[in-house]
Amino acid sequence: MTLCCTQGIDRMALLRELWYGAHQYRGSWSHAQAIKDLWANGYAERVCGASLKVQLFQGSHVDPRNYNALYGKGKFEQIVKRLVAVPITT
Repeated sequence: MTLCCTQGIDRMALLRELWYGAHQYRGSWSHAQAIKDLWANGYAERVCGASLKVQLFQGSHVDPRNYNALYGKGKFEQIVKRLVAVPITT
């Protein structure tokens, strides 16, 4: 299993970008709803209607296999690389 390093990336920003990366879903992002949709352990199975199936909130490394299986090989890593390359301002 290859884990993806997400150290230093804001978890909610990553969650939002993963949601946008779920390109076939046409809905609206809601920060408040996304928090409600997370499981108690931080697992993001279905967020704002989009299936993500990723654990973002337990450590600095994430297993991208479920997300990549849904949205394409390397998709999770592409999103992480984009977030690392472009600082996010809130």
